[in-house]
Amino acid sequence: MLAAPWPAAFDDPLWGFELKWDGVRALAYSDGRGLRLRSRNGNDLSDRYPSLAAIRQRPGVIDGEVVAVDADGRPSFEKLARIGREHQDVQFVAFDLLEWEGESVITLPLLGRRELLSEFTDDSPITVNDLTPTDGVNLFSAIAASGLEGMVAKKLSSGYEPGRRSGAWRKILNLTTVRCLVGGYSLSEVGEPFSALLLGLLVGDRLRYIGRVGSGFSNEDRSHIRSALDDMAGPDPFIADPDIPQGVFCVPALVAHVRFRMWTDAGRLRGPVFKGFGSEPVESVTWEAEGPGPASV
Repeated sequence: MLAAPWPAAFDDPLWGFELKWDGVRALAYSDGRGLRLRSRNGNDLSDRYPSLAAIRQRPGVIDGEVVAVDADGRPSFEKLARIGREHQDVQFVAFDLLEWEGESVITLPLLGRRELLSEFTDDSPITVNDLTPTDGVNLFSAIAASGLEGMVAKKLSSGYEPGRRSGAWRKILNLTTVRCLVGGYSLSEVGEPFSALLLGLLVGDRLRYIGRVGSGFSNEDRSHIRSALDDMAGPDPFIADPDIPQGVFCVPALVAHVRFRMWTDAGRLRGPVFKGFGSEPVESVTWEAEGPGPASV
C-alpha cells in the first residue's frame, strides 16, 4: 500500500500521523525461524541485511522500513546505502501488520491492525513506528525543525489496500527551495534535449557541484532551456569533483529555483525538482548563502 502526495499537514481526529522514515520499504515474512525481506518490487533483501533476517518472530507478514541512523540518531539513507553484509547496525521499523499466524488481517481498520502489531512484536527487536492521533500540524512542525523527511497521515478506520496508492494514506514531505546556478546539462539517452541540469553554488569564482535536476520540466521547457544553454556554452565552471557527470558546460548565468527534500552528507540535493528561474544576481548565489552549512563542507 502506497501513500498519495498531500500538500500540507493537518489536524483530524479521524487520522493518525507518523514519521516518514528515510530507508528501504520492505515486507517482512516471518516463519518463526527468521525473516524473509522483500522490497516493493519483489526483490529479496534478506542476504543484504543478515542481522534482520536472523530475527525470530511468530509467523506473520509485517510492512515496514529497513533503516539506519546516523550519530545523532537521525535516519540516514546514505548510511543505509553504504552498509554491507559485515554491518549489523540496521533496524526494521514496522508500521503495519498484514497477516497474523496464517490469517490475513488487511480488512481490519488501521487501529485494529496496530494493536495486533504491538502484540505481535512484543519482546522483539523490531521497532514499531509511533502513531500520533489527531495532532498532525504540531508533529510536522517538529519533523521540519529536525530536518527530517516528512510524515505520513493514515485514516484510522481504513483497511490495508495492497498494491494501491490510496487516499487513506497521505505523505507530506518536508521540502525546501534553494537558489542555485546552472553550470551545464547532461545529455539524454532517450532523445530529449537534455537529461538533467548540472547545478552548483559559487565558492570564489567557481561552482561547487550540488547535484543535478531532471524533473519538473515539460518537453517545451527542455527545448527552450537547451537552446539558451547552448548559446551560453563555455568552459567547465565547476571545482573538480568526481561526481560531476559528463555533459555540456555553460557560463553559469542562470539562477534556478529547485525544491528538494534534504542535503546529503556530501552536500548534494536529495530529491530535487525544478521550479523555475529567478532574476537574482548571480554573485548572490553562493555556498555560504544557500548551502547546508559547515557540517557538510
